[in-house]
Amino acid sequence: ATKAEQVELGVKYEIPDQNAVLSMAYFDIRQRDGVVLDGTFDDAGNQRQRQLDLHSRGLELEANASFDNGFGLIASYTYMRMTIDQGAAGTVGKQLSSTPNHIASLWGHYDFRDGVAAGLGLGAGVRYVGESYGDDRNSFKNEARAFVDAALSYDFGVQNPDWEGVSLQVNAKNLFDERKPVCTVGNCYWDEG
Repeated sequence: ATKAEQVELGVKYEIPDQNAVLSMAYFDIRQRDGVVLDGTFDDAGNQRQRQLDLHSRGLELEANASFDNGFGLIASYTYMRMTIDQGAAGTVGKQLSSTPNHIASLWGHYDFRDGVAAGLGLGAGVRYVGESYGDDRNSFKNEARAFVDAALSYDFGVQNPDWEGVSLQVNAKNLFDERKPVCTVGNCYWDEG
């Protein structure tokens, strides 16, 4: 059975007289007997599972603000280092594959409040995923990558109070179809298009 011990310390700060919140959290997680695929295969062609002891620690930062003009902004950054404390030969002390140290995102959203477009919302953002290792021996790396996302929404209740609570939203992930190979324990896949 997988067991873990976690320590997390955090602080949130709401900026006075503003609709903005800043938050920061530090985490340290020790996991024992985590079940992962190990990149080797049995005689039937099935990938073997292995139990690993992992140590994950890092820092998460986030800023979230909404402005009176209908614009909102969310920015986040995570630094995480996940190392193998107990595992296959040659992997102890190495970083777990396909686990980037740096992840960041920036998202902006605008809600039209007046005129014929009232109720319409437009959003766009970018997600950055830093480089990571492609195997648990850390012999090669996955490239860093960035993805652009977008959203279009409509709140029907803004124009007609009888429709309050009814909304429609369409999200597009990886709008520019950024596709690179990403490997984990030596098995490689393409990013979701």
